[in-house]
Parts: sequence; C-alpha cells; structure tokens
Amino acid sequence: MSAALNGAILVSVAGGVLSLDRTAAFQVMVSRPIVTAPVIGYLLGHPLWGLVAGAVLELLLIGDLPVGRYVPVHETALSALVTGITVVALEGMGAADGYAGLKSEMTVLPLAVLIALPVGKVFQKADIITRKMNARLFERAALSIDAGSAVLLRENLKGAALFLITNTVALLVTAVPLMTGAEYVFTRFALKPFTAAFAALLLAGAGAAAWSITTGRSAYVFGASAAVAGAILTWLAL
Repeated sequence: MSAALNGAILVSVAGGVLSLDRTAAFQVMVSRPIVTAPVIGYLLGHPLWGLVAGAVLELLLIGDLPVGRYVPVHETALSALVTGITVVALEGMGAADGYAGLKSEMTVLPLAVLIALPVGKVFQKADIITRKMNARLFERAALSIDAGSAVLLRENLKGAALFLITNTVALLVTAVPLMTGAEYVFTRFALKPFTAAFAALLLAGAGAAAWSITTGRSAYVFGASAAVAGAILTWLAL
C-alpha cells in the first residue's frame, strides 16, 4: 500500500477514537482541533505541521458551538482530514521536516482547508443522523435500568460504538480519496511558498470566528473569503 493509503487508514482510526470525545464519551476536549490535529500530525510523523493546522482550525471553529439543538461542524473529522491532506501534500512536494517545512505549509494548508470544508459539512449531517439513532438506544437504556447495571452498561456502550463506527467509516471513505489524491497531485506540482496566502487564511479565520456569533454559516463565509483573499494576495506576491 502507498504511504497515503496507510496514512488515511491511520487518520480514520485515530479520528474515529478522538471523535468519541465530542459527545459519546470522555468529553475532556481532546476532540478540539488544537489537540486533534497535532495528534494526527504526530501519528503521521510531523507533529509541528499538525500543531499549525490545529491552531488555524481552532481559530476558524472556535465560535461554532453546540448551543441548543444546533449541531456544529464536525471539527474533529475536519481537523483529521486537513492534517492528513497537508502532511501527504508536503511529503509529496519533498518539504523539509520541522521549522524548515513551515514555509511550504503556509501554501498547502489553505488549500487543504478549502478541500476539506465541504466534507466537514457532510460530517455534520451524518452526525445529526447518528444522534437520532443514538436517541433510540437511549430509550432502550432507560427501559433497562431495572435489569441491572451490566445491562445498562451494555446499552450505553452500544451508543459509543455507534459513534465510533460511524465516524471511523466516514473518515475512511473520505480520507482515502482525498489523501491519495493529494499524494498524486502534489508529487507532480510544486507550489511556491507565499506567506501572503497563509496570512489571508488567518485573517479569514478571524473573520469567520467573529461572524459565527450571529450566523451558523461560518464555514461558507470562511471558504469564500479565504479563497478570494488568498488568490489576491498570492497574485500580488508574484
């Protein structure tokens, strides 16, 4: 198997486990981008690249909170995908590891975010469906209270297993084509590392964080503003 395919499988399994922290179990914030992305980066051999990706994604999604019945964008899956795509792309370009590779990441990361954003919205819809299915398991768990703690524990574990399987499979289905595609493309095309494009991404992320206070469409606003600002500033840097 190719390195990208191996990485996609690793990203899917790790992302599925970390996704449990969102609602199904633990809830100690390891599912947030600032933690998930560095973990994925570490597993793929580039923790520093993951740390940068996590910081940017945390800025983007910090205002997208689960208030009331609103289900936010699946930040864990998005972080895993963006980090996986970024690492595969940088390796394909032959970027140096550590701080030397950060200049190249400033060009690749915005592209990885724009590629993965639509998938993040798909995960959001899938998360809603999974929660509805989990509600049925909750009803069964409530009915099993009198049957003893062992039965109750089993019903609760079924709910966690549902989230784990759903997120892992969904990540596998999306990570394999995106990461193998990135490996194929970026080994053939080298991008000039313009820091202006990365600066545009940060500015767009800050704007999306502020915009998300009044609207739930921050991902769309971010994607459009990042694409336009990055293109303009990169063109000016030529």
